[in-house]
Amino acid sequence: MKILFGICGGISAYKAANFVSSLVKEGNEVNVVMTQNATRFVSPLTFEALTKNICYSESNLPSGKDSIAHITLPQKSDVFIICPATANTISKIALGIADNLLTTMAIARKCPLVLVPAMNDTMWGNPSVQDNVKKLLAQDVIFFGPAYGRLACDSIGSGRMLEVPELLEMFNYHFYPKKDFVGKKILITAGPTREPIDPVRYISNRSSGKMGFAFAQAASLRGAQVRLIAGPTGLRTPYMVERIDVETTEEMFKSVIDNFEFCDILVMAAAVSDFKVDQRYTKKIKKKNNLELNLISNPDILKEVNLLKKNQIVIGFAAETENLSTNANKKLVEKKLDYIVANKIHETGFPFGSENNEVLILSSSGDYYELNSTKINIANFILDIIKEKI
Repeated sequence: MKILFGICGGISAYKAANFVSSLVKEGNEVNVVMTQNATRFVSPLTFEALTKNICYSESNLPSGKDSIAHITLPQKSDVFIICPATANTISKIALGIADNLLTTMAIARKCPLVLVPAMNDTMWGNPSVQDNVKKLLAQDVIFFGPAYGRLACDSIGSGRMLEVPELLEMFNYHFYPKKDFVGKKILITAGPTREPIDPVRYISNRSSGKMGFAFAQAASLRGAQVRLIAGPTGLRTPYMVERIDVETTEEMFKSVIDNFEFCDILVMAAAVSDFKVDQRYTKKIKKKNNLELNLISNPDILKEVNLLKKNQIVIGFAAETENLSTNANKKLVEKKLDYIVANKIHETGFPFGSENNEVLILSSSGDYYELNSTKINIANFILDIIKEKI
């Protein structure tokens, strides 16, 4: 994607370097234009090094073969991002004022415009600024933020620039080229569950939740409405994903049943605890030489889902240390799944906590796939397969 990236003068300009770097690393072609005040915060050389392109500013205006770059760049770009966007620049664009290189490019653009505001909370709340924001929203200008938090002036309020990971996720959501799941609803479970023994201890497993969260992110980027039922994990919720937090297998079971009617596709990526203690201690168990726990079975979520299934596609996951194909196929048949994704668990603990995964995918119609890739790539591969069935 060709991105024109504008930078205004403000303390948040230093964050723009990280945002530009992230966009370049994702394979985008980025051209940067800075206001004169912005060059006082960050050197244009920084952005030339990051993008391998000329950084334009009032002191480095287009010339020679690039003399009309103020017209060609905004008209040949796929998107124009201004980050940070000050109150001054926002208001100028809203009023059609083009008195510097950046605002001239904004007026000359044919592509979508994204503004990332960063300013004092009183400035952001100023009625004139808000009137101009409304004008731009009416023109389909996209705003990322601002956030609420501590500002450079030590005030606390709205006006803080979003952090780069949030900006990158929002950008990818809005401009992801493949929106083939618009109108589809996907319910996903992720992470481990915990079964309390006493107020301190619990039974759990090594699942990080990364596979399920990657699936939620991929599905959301591709336009699906996603609900994510998450066991205990510190992972950040993907943009535009509705998250439901649970702890025990019983809580996850209830949440899946309550939300199953909502979905077109159910992805059971969570590693639920198969057992729980039959009697939870209300006080901490004191240290002793021996301790016996009586474990009983937890609800079989997939078994119960089958009783409610109508036209939904149900995908199960299985973690196996041996006989991967045999055990996966057995679960596929017994649970009456449409697909099963079986993880090969190594002695090292891989793929728990890793960004990568090694899986075998089987379908009820006899399809067979083996993948060794990133979890986000595997999620997209599975979505590609499902897309042919819905």
